[in-house]
Amino acid sequence: MLFRVGTAMAPTVESSPPVGIESRRVFELPQEAKLSPLPNEPCRECANLRVSDELSSSMITTTSTTTTIAPQAAPPALAQVVTVPAPAPAPRPVEEWRSLVSAYFAAADVETALAVISCESGGDPNAINPTSGAGGLFQHIPRYWPERAAAIGLSDASIFDPIANVAAAAWLVYTVGWSPWNASAGCW
Repeated sequence: MLFRVGTAMAPTVESSPPVGIESRRVFELPQEAKLSPLPNEPCRECANLRVSDELSSSMITTTSTTTTIAPQAAPPALAQVVTVPAPAPAPRPVEEWRSLVSAYFAAADVETALAVISCESGGDPNAINPTSGAGGLFQHIPRYWPERAAAIGLSDASIFDPIANVAAAAWLVYTVGWSPWNASAGCW
């Protein structure tokens, strides 16, 4: 905070040391000096007079002739422990699945299918949703998997088999549309 020196009474600015320190410094301003706040610009008379912005109003007392500024004791060290979760592993690139997706989806749907894979599993064929148990590239829900696997002729296929997972997703898209992935539609 900057102060402008003006005319009036002669205040004395005293600096009180922290508790336990005996010394005391007193700065005398000229007889006609008066301190008044100055927003953001120094004046010619007091270009070198500065008071820390960290001083609170409770630390400054003013009487008709004296202004005392008491330094604030250093704040105690914070003993707060912040736990930061480990960053999620980078999603696998979905480009590695382009040829497989292209084998089951129409050319016009390949980009959408890859975007769904990116949103649903990050390209990880072994991805499992901890809440629903959905698994694989397209995150098929386990209770629906047997019907979907049978519909594509792979009744014994694992939900984590990328070929079966993509084939079942294509069958589902061309049977009911993209609605099974509506929950993640904002992502793709």
